[in-house]
Amino acid sequence: MSWLFVALLAPALSALGSYTDKYLLVHHEKTGGIGSVMIFSSLFGALVIPLALFLKADIWSVPSFEAVILILNGCITVGTLAAYLYAIKESDIVSVVPVLQTIPVFGFVFGYILLGETLELHEIGGSVIIILSAMLLSLEIEEDAKVRFRKKSFFLAVLSSFLFALSGIIFKLIAIERGYWETQFWEYIGISALGVILFFLVAPYRRSFLEVVRHRRIGVAGLNLVTEVLTVSADLLLNFATLLAPIALVYTINGFQPAFLLTFALVGSFFVPQLMHRLAFLRKHVVLKALAIAIMIVGTVVINTPQ
Repeated sequence: MSWLFVALLAPALSALGSYTDKYLLVHHEKTGGIGSVMIFSSLFGALVIPLALFLKADIWSVPSFEAVILILNGCITVGTLAAYLYAIKESDIVSVVPVLQTIPVFGFVFGYILLGETLELHEIGGSVIIILSAMLLSLEIEEDAKVRFRKKSFFLAVLSSFLFALSGIIFKLIAIERGYWETQFWEYIGISALGVILFFLVAPYRRSFLEVVRHRRIGVAGLNLVTEVLTVSADLLLNFATLLAPIALVYTINGFQPAFLLTFALVGSFFVPQLMHRLAFLRKHVVLKALAIAIMIVGTVVINTPQ
């Protein structure tokens, strides 16, 4: 299977998950907001554990020290989600997600230092094109021609990017030697364990989670379930793709998430315009954003054009 196909499928699923995440935050009075999303996300990850066992992962082949590192890495993954959720709470998705294009930059640095991964000139050129185009999507140009820079959401997104790249490189370092599902097993042990810790130690998170459960909000629980299926699937695909190609390249292709976001938003605006108005920034400069996406596609072609 082509690494590019796997790498592209991950941001497509993530984009869908981003909209359901945003809906849960916008309607926090009914859905519990960030607290319930964090706990649902962490606990849902527990389903990967029996899946790994079902697929006969040799979990005991992972040395105890590496297992502990992977458990901690699962906690880093939850931290990535927390920074991201607080960022999109402060701003709209289409503006925040492109800032995550710092992920391949961090990924390149980590990959070079820890794995000795290098990129060809055309891969670097294509990656730069994609990253710059994606960042262009994050700018909001106001009517008075001023560009708004949302500092808080920007730095939260950069923090999320750093943690994301760090988590990915730790996963790849161990998965190369120990196996894909063996590594996923211990990482999701950490994700699930932190979810339990958050439930018992962070009172606001616990209250928002129990609020949803006590009132038997089936629709909210169902939406959380859909969100987590999308998120976990994207995570599994992205991690798998990092084993097929240099991590910086995979993270660059993951930069197509804003392109999928805009595409889904445009489609959604025709069917549920009132909902999409609250979830995404589509009122201005659609042509400029579409042009940026087209340039991103050019960057992908450059990456996949052998010299």
